Amino acid sequence: MPPEPASRPRLRFRRRHRLSGARAFGLVFREGRRVGGKAMVLYVLPGSAAEPRLGLSVGRRVGKATVRNAVKRRLREVFRLLLPELEQPVDIVVVPLAALRSGRHADLEAEFRELLQRALRIRAQR
Repeated sequence: MPPEPASRPRLRFRRRHRLSGARAFGLVFREGRRVGGKAMVLYVLPGSAAEPRLGLSVGRRVGKATVRNAVKRRLREVFRLLLPELEQPVDIVVVPLAALRSGRHADLEAEFRELLQRALRIRAQR
């Protein structure tokens, strides 16, 4: 495998970027800001951890297990690509809607980015 170019930082979705546990999810659902779009709903809670973390809540409405797993992979990839742009620690829980099954990666990334910006902007104005 050839080495990566020096100009591109190596981005990985590490364990420390995962939101896990019922208590952490409950906190974000209860106290986080909720913003919805066509394909997903984001719950965002700034400043509750040392680094940005992502939690996924993918229900059966999205599809069978293989479809749900594919959706989770796509959402983790979008989050991984946005990590360098997240300047503050923030916990994010994504609840995908059935519309997420279809759609291009660029559209998914654009919606994720737009919803996140809306949530953080609204939160800052409070």
